[in-house]
Formats: sequence, C-alpha cells, structure tokens
Amino acid sequence: MDRYATDGYGPPVSTLEAIDLAGQVGDLSVVDLTFPFDPPDLPLDDVKTALKRNGLRAIAVTPEIYTRRFVRGAFTNPDPQVRRQAVELVSRGVETARELDCDYVKSSSTPCAMRAGRVSGSLTSSPSGRTRSRRPRRASA
Repeated sequence: MDRYATDGYGPPVSTLEAIDLAGQVGDLSVVDLTFPFDPPDLPLDDVKTALKRNGLRAIAVTPEIYTRRFVRGAFTNPDPQVRRQAVELVSRGVETARELDCDYVKSSSTPCAMRAGRVSGSLTSSPSGRTRSRRPRRASA
C-alpha cells in the first residue's frame, strides 16, 4: 500500500461515522475533513449536525488530490483533463471549507494551505479568488 492506495488502511467509514468516532476521543475539539465527503452526495447540513452533536469544529478540509487518479500529479498532471478535475475538486473543497467556517484548506501532503483571505502556507486564496505563492509564516515564540 502507498499514499495513493488509501483504500488499504482499514475498513472504509463514511464521513458521518468518522465524525462520530472522532467525537469519542477525549479532549478533541477540531477535525480535518477529507473532501469529497463519503458518500459524495452527503448534504453539508448533515455534516454540520454531526459536528455539533459531537462537540467538534471542522478546522480544515483536505481535498483528496492524493488518490490514484492523481498519481501523476494534480495541478501538474500532464493530462489537462486531470488538472481541470483537480482545480474543480479543490475549488469545491474551498467553498465547503467556507461554509463550515474552517481555518484553512490543506493541499495534499505538502506543507501548504489555502485560506480565504489569510496567509498560512505556500498558497493563499484571497477573497477575490486569486491564488499566489508565498512562504509559510513562522510561528511566533
């Protein structure tokens, strides 16, 4: 198994099941949700309800641009259709993160993040929708 074979790490659980399991972890207050949800047509209101029921907040959304479909890259894939799918997936993930009032959207397994109007990594998304590269901020002591 590798990072592109995410179906090999254990039995699959739905997004709502994952939130309910996270709710059983003591002192956990935030979660990072993979996107798209499982099942893909899961209403956002159901996710919000599950988070509230478990006393959790979504701190981030991570679009799944690390699956087998993107094994040759997402934004850098040589196939223009795959690159377009990556952009569409991340764009939907950003909108979902805004709806959940997340702090950021994680991009793959790299140390970059996109935040609506705030800097927190090598990619920043402004309210106008423009994206630009930027060095990550260092935490203050």
